[in-house]
Amino acid sequence: MKFRFIFILISLIFWFCSCSSTKKIATNDNTSQIVSSEESQLKSLLIEATTEKILGNLDDADSLFNLCLKIDAKNSTSLYELAGIALEKNNKQKALDYAIRSVKFQKDNEWYKLNLALICIANNKELEAISIFEQLILEHPNRYEYLYSLSDSYINIGEYKKAISPLSKLEQLIGLNPELLIHKHRLFLQIGEIDKAVSEIQKLISADPKEVRYYGILAEIFERTGDDEKALAQYSKIQSIDSSNGVVNVSLYQHYLQKENFKKATSFLLPAFVSKEVKLETKIDILLQLFNKFKSDQKIKELVYDLCFSLIDVHPDNSKSYTILADFLLEDNQPEKGLVYFKKAAEIDQQSFAIWSQLVLLESSLDKIEALIEDSKTAIELFPNQTSFYYFNGYGHYRNNEFNAAISILNSGKELIIDNNYQLSDFYQLLGDAYHMTNNPTKSDESFESCLNLNPNSALALNNYSYYLSLRKIKLEKAKKMILKAIEINSENFSYLDTYGWILFLSQNYSDAEFWLQKSLDYGGINSGTVLEHYGDVLYKLNRTSEALDYWKKAKDKGDYSDRLLDKIAGKKYIE
Repeated sequence: MKFRFIFILISLIFWFCSCSSTKKIATNDNTSQIVSSEESQLKSLLIEATTEKILGNLDDADSLFNLCLKIDAKNSTSLYELAGIALEKNNKQKALDYAIRSVKFQKDNEWYKLNLALICIANNKELEAISIFEQLILEHPNRYEYLYSLSDSYINIGEYKKAISPLSKLEQLIGLNPELLIHKHRLFLQIGEIDKAVSEIQKLISADPKEVRYYGILAEIFERTGDDEKALAQYSKIQSIDSSNGVVNVSLYQHYLQKENFKKATSFLLPAFVSKEVKLETKIDILLQLFNKFKSDQKIKELVYDLCFSLIDVHPDNSKSYTILADFLLEDNQPEKGLVYFKKAAEIDQQSFAIWSQLVLLESSLDKIEALIEDSKTAIELFPNQTSFYYFNGYGHYRNNEFNAAISILNSGKELIIDNNYQLSDFYQLLGDAYHMTNNPTKSDESFESCLNLNPNSALALNNYSYYLSLRKIKLEKAKKMILKAIEINSENFSYLDTYGWILFLSQNYSDAEFWLQKSLDYGGINSGTVLEHYGDVLYKLNRTSEALDYWKKAKDKGDYSDRLLDKIAGKKYIE
């Protein structure tokens, strides 16, 4: 499993939702109001359904989209989404039924047709898919991807000869394309038309006679047909171009790889990688070929690292040399070392948004707070309209207890957000935390309310807002409702369970409080000084003073404690 970067408080989700109603607006005012209410309800349900789908709650999303259909049975948006959900649940027939209905009610919608074609393929209805792709090609003759899809569908049913025709049309559309011609030559090989397969590659050679890869492909063809003499002739041509060129070694690598002599094939890689004549992209492609074997084969892992360092030696000024090594280090569960090379890549290619995003994301996940603050500040200067960097900078300042600085940068960043309610809600959530830490409960509450208006299912906001209200001992019923919603979203988060237990404690419901705080401990709260202290408080109220004292001491041992906790331990009693 690839190393995944886990960080809280950010979810950069873009989503779009469309709603159309088939109902006509009546002239009667009351009827008009009813229709308007239904439209409003439909839009709200679509937003809620989309939210649940984004969160991965497919069952809830399914139910909500079906509610949309009860309001408007012809709502193609809901039918389209339900088709996708059904397919994800591996209910292919149901997905097909929904997809057919979505197209029925919006016959001219290109994307619904495409969705239907793909679901037909999932249901092994390739002929139906072919018919749809042919229709899409007629309607959108310049969409080359439909020609590709049509060709692939023919391939799926074994009609290789028919699969060639769309590719030939595509060639007319986009001109000579190496990958396209290589694909065509493979199909000609599939139907046994060797001469035509050779002809496709010869087109490439005519266009680029010094590209040794094409000679290698010809060699491969001849090897497959048992014509070793012609195959060797192609390798001789490769060497005649430049015997010292590393591309020769690449060709030999590919030659022996085809012969399944992996050990001998890889023996040519180091000479190829130290060559400046071999394109960086070719080297990276080879590294990606080795990726699946990287973690399971120690010798391959050693070879890959040697190749990566050769890449840096030969291409020291290209950021890709460093990012590919960083990727392998992350795959090898060495994120700290990977961070070093992402940093180097960012220094080389300061205009790469992707590299800077990966860099600050990794710094955040590794708790490199000082570096996060510095690099996100630089990223803001380089990409002043990219709001995610404002968030990371604000998060860094917050984690560094620089709450006013966090508030300032977050307020600046949120003003730049356009049509991204989820990102905006994350900004408000963190602002709520920062304002709380500056003892500004009014601004904190306002920020959390704004967050939840934009994203009612932000579990983190629901928890933190609830907890802050409980600390002030106000609006406990509201706090209880919010934290129960957060627990419904994530029932195994020890912090959420602790918050609910603490609210029950403040409500003097000590028995239930003990139950929920014990659950918090079971799900990881045993490592939290706050949870341990809260559990000790409950035990004291249950007249289990000795046990309470033990947990207070355990909380102290975690290192983050207040004078009040020390007073509890010294006095052997609970202190408000």
